[in-house]
Amino acid sequence: MSDHPFVYLNHGPLDPDYLDKVDAAWIAFREPVSPADMAYVARTCPEPIHGFFNADEALFYCESPGDVFDATIAIVWGNGDFPADEAAAAAFSSDVERWIRDVHSRNPVAFFIGPGTSLGDDPWDRWSRQQLDTVVYPWLERYLDTHPDLPEDVEIDDDEGDDDWPILPMSRDTIRYVFQCFDGSERRDTLIERVG
Repeated sequence: MSDHPFVYLNHGPLDPDYLDKVDAAWIAFREPVSPADMAYVARTCPEPIHGFFNADEALFYCESPGDVFDATIAIVWGNGDFPADEAAAAAFSSDVERWIRDVHSRNPVAFFIGPGTSLGDDPWDRWSRQQLDTVVYPWLERYLDTHPDLPEDVEIDDDEGDDDWPILPMSRDTIRYVFQCFDGSERRDTLIERVG
């Protein structure tokens, strides 16, 4: 049994040398999540990854609202100097952890892929990477089994703004991004083929 409540890839202080202009995060839930709870997840998402959202009852994706990820960390969590330093990256990482733990307390998380790249040898991140074959890939396989009719892509319709659900539906195009988070493996490649 693990001391860790869920798989958390990229846990720990982020390496400021690997902060990009755009970044994202993924949450895979253990059980279906209501639209109200999913809206809460989006509403409370930390600022640098609070921009574009895709989700359904099982999977949530958030992405920075443009080329602002690294600059926002430097300004909001640092002293305003760019690029962000280790202290700013660590403070942001702590806020991301608080957020995902809050999300998990409301709706149990199977796995979370946090933004950025961890600075060093973090025990939770190391343990999480050992769970790809036992937690992450099986979850993604079940997801694809239970969501065979995912659209290829979804379009933003500016005329249909829905303040109660500011989240676009999940699509095959969006899911393709999750595989960029993993090193190559036969199982990963098989999942990519299934998505198309």
